[in-house]
Amino acid sequence: MDSGGSTDMTLAFELEALKTLADPNAVFNNARQWTEYVGVVSEKPTYVVTNFTRKHRVRQDFFSGPRGVEESLENIAQQFDTDRHVFVGVDD
Repeated sequence: MDSGGSTDMTLAFELEALKTLADPNAVFNNARQWTEYVGVVSEKPTYVVTNFTRKHRVRQDFFSGPRGVEESLENIAQQFDTDRHVFVGVDD
């Protein structure tokens, strides 16, 4: 898929959003075609994120430790110098 657009984007999925997907691995693989970095943010302990991503064979460029989503997104924006930073989450 060549959208012809810029791939200069960092895409962050909330762990809870990933859990709603039928095939998180396919979503990440597709996203890699149109974004520079893709990863996971969560307030859950690191081992919870690691277990989920291993089980679903999700290869992430980053994941947040057990910190708030807002703090994680601020850190990601500082660490990944892309034109756009996009967050995919779920409503509480």
